[in-house]
Amino acid sequence: MPLFAFLIALLAAIGQASMTAKVVLEGKTRLGDWSAGVSRYFFRALGLVLILAIIFAIPVMVAGISFGQTLYSVLAATITSAISQAVSNFCLGAAVLDNKGVRSSLTSGVSTVRRSGRVFIGFFVLLFIVSTVAAFIRDFPTTPSGISQTQLDLLTPRSITSMIVTQVFSPLWFLIAFRIYREFSVEQVATA
Repeated sequence: MPLFAFLIALLAAIGQASMTAKVVLEGKTRLGDWSAGVSRYFFRALGLVLILAIIFAIPVMVAGISFGQTLYSVLAATITSAISQAVSNFCLGAAVLDNKGVRSSLTSGVSTVRRSGRVFIGFFVLLFIVSTVAAFIRDFPTTPSGISQTQLDLLTPRSITSMIVTQVFSPLWFLIAFRIYREFSVEQVATA
């Protein structure tokens, strides 16, 4: 992913997370919460993304080296990507809901994932199913080697449909993750 596209996606996600946090905390949001969140949480979110990318990229690389470009490596990459997104949503929840820094957001997010147990697994399964459907729409049919359409072939009806599915569900993932985080976080458990 080119750097510009990465930054745009990160800014959009931070804005969505900020607006979702306002909904969870106050029951309402406004468009100004998007830009306020981008300026307030950009470096925290960037730090979280970089740390989690390093942690979750290792299993994908090992699977790619071990299995080559096979169904196993594609499945491992899809599962790892969904787990990474789910965990990062919880960590970002700690950053925007509890105004925590990178290290404490990681700690709170991961401990909330552990504490929520089956609820997190259900969240992951839903995220995995929708991600798989979006990837299937985007990449079907693939060549026998598992390599899909070229990088230059970005705006096809399939890729546009995949982007729409992804973007429609993106705020929903934040809302679900943030609500789970609020319910199972240490701060909430301690005050209950």
